[in-house]
Amino acid sequence: MVSMGSLIAEPCEKFDDVISLSNKFCRRPDKLSCWIFRGQEDATWSLSTNIERAIQEFNLPFSKAPDIELGLLRKFRRHCENYVANVPDWGNYMEWFALMRHYGAPTRLLDCTYSFFVALFFALENADKPFVVWAFNSEAFDRETCHVLGPKKAVLIKPGPKYDPNLQFPKDFHKIFVSPRKQLVCAMNPYKFNERMVIQQGVFLCPGDITKPFEKNLTNIFKSEKAFNQNVKKYEFKFSHKLKKEILFYLQKMNMNRATLFPGLEGFAESLRTLLAFPEVTKVLPKDSDYVKKRYSARWPKP
Repeated sequence: MVSMGSLIAEPCEKFDDVISLSNKFCRRPDKLSCWIFRGQEDATWSLSTNIERAIQEFNLPFSKAPDIELGLLRKFRRHCENYVANVPDWGNYMEWFALMRHYGAPTRLLDCTYSFFVALFFALENADKPFVVWAFNSEAFDRETCHVLGPKKAVLIKPGPKYDPNLQFPKDFHKIFVSPRKQLVCAMNPYKFNERMVIQQGVFLCPGDITKPFEKNLTNIFKSEKAFNQNVKKYEFKFSHKLKKEILFYLQKMNMNRATLFPGLEGFAESLRTLLAFPEVTKVLPKDSDYVKKRYSARWPKP
């Protein structure tokens, strides 16, 4: 039986390791479509969905998770139109869950991205201890999940006449994720993307049986530890202020910051903090000259 304990984290201790990983995943075109990433600011955190963490926080039984999920969905549907103009079709579970995640509600979806750099930014931004970037081979997930589902249900997520990759119809979603529940994980996206998902190159990992932890679903789809280790990678970065500044500076030069990932004034304001990673921060954040102050003296309070 495969377990998370069999996964060996690969250490990353210096900036050159970041460049090596970016070359590994981003230079070969065949790598771009199949690998997806997730950044976590604490290397000790498990892979768990928001609904899983909420259930644990309030000491609820996992057996109640499906009822809780549907209850949260019902509550969100009833109130959503008070805040959002264009809501998903009533039975489009993936679009509803994606919208719920967008606004911070607990769901079974695990946030990931097709971009190694986006995942690295989210892992590093608030880190003050070792942090990690996970990499998942989504093609392997889909292939192994098809084996778990069996041929009759696998046709929905396997290219062919009945292919429904976004599970837009309630019956299709039920067949894969509701009845009967099977421990599996596959990469999923709603048919309609919101702006943030487009900018962050977002994608979700969706577990099949939420009465079990996400990691149980994940390990269940692999038949051997070798297959598991080939298709699930954990890159653990040793924390140092020097490394954090180097990576943030590198990402800033790629225009990767809060302002670009979270468009709007709030995202821009939060992005200002990242400028402190620049080696010569006073040049990035210069003072107004005496000439400007004199011309607009009314704007500056007198000492």
